[in-house]
Amino acid sequence: GAIDNTTIGATTASTGAFTTLLASGTATLTTVDINGGAIDSTTIGANTASIGAFTTLSASGAATFTGDVTLGDAATDAITISGTVGINAGAIDNTTIGATTASTGSFTTLLASGTATLSTVDINGGTIDSTTIGANTASTGAFTTLSASGAATFNGVWTLGDAFSDTIMFTGTADINAGAIDNTTIGATTESTGAFTSLSASGAVTFHGGVTLGDDAADTITMTGTVGINAGTIDSTTIGANTASTGAFTTLSASGAAAFTGDVTLGDAATDTVTISGTVGINAGAIDNTTIGATTASTGAFT
Repeated sequence: GAIDNTTIGATTASTGAFTTLLASGTATLTTVDINGGAIDSTTIGANTASIGAFTTLSASGAATFTGDVTLGDAATDAITISGTVGINAGAIDNTTIGATTASTGSFTTLLASGTATLSTVDINGGTIDSTTIGANTASTGAFTTLSASGAATFNGVWTLGDAFSDTIMFTGTADINAGAIDNTTIGATTESTGAFTSLSASGAVTFHGGVTLGDDAADTITMTGTVGINAGTIDSTTIGANTASTGAFTTLSASGAAAFTGDVTLGDAATDTVTISGTVGINAGAIDNTTIGATTASTGAFT
């Protein structure tokens, strides 16, 4: 039979065992022990928060957890969250982010107590302090200002400046051990010193101050072209030792014997006075239009 349109336990609660329990309206159950089946299309804890233990917990929409939430009860438990997780407060401690698959993130402060390895970093502000760039693998960089408080070692090919009008300034001492210095004036602003195995110039060379060529009397100094010496002295040196030279002198003196070969002209005007101290031996040629012994009588032997 059937009990229709009748409230069971309206005055006093009753107990019962049912194979099927249906309600067309709202059914309020004080305590429910459900050991099988399914709870479908129903919000658990809609009015009052509930607690539960689950072997599998899934959500087809957004899941909101309020209060303290503990996922897993052992350090070896694996928590897998598919989709996107928004964590807006609290802390993520003792956890590697991106351990299996690289992740992206936006941080106001990023700190690491150990070694942090970043594949690609785009740093647009702030400072990099007390850090060696390229310590293990050489790096490239573009700088508006590059300074070093200690010794700076540059390896490989370096280009300083990208235009001939750029000014490159080294403060301190630069030690260049190989390569070439091309199209550059050394000491353009402040004179420099240098030691050279070979010194050549395609144009005019001007030496200022004291210049020492060679450091031993046996050294050979060869100058190809024309040398203009406008002051100072040429000491202990034979001029024209290998190839005869020409010269113009205001005063010409010799401490030893002077031998003139070829045509020699002393004076360039009839009024010039040419004084020869000592003995002059004239072995050929002619003495023309000249008074011998004009001031002091001379002796002579004639054929």
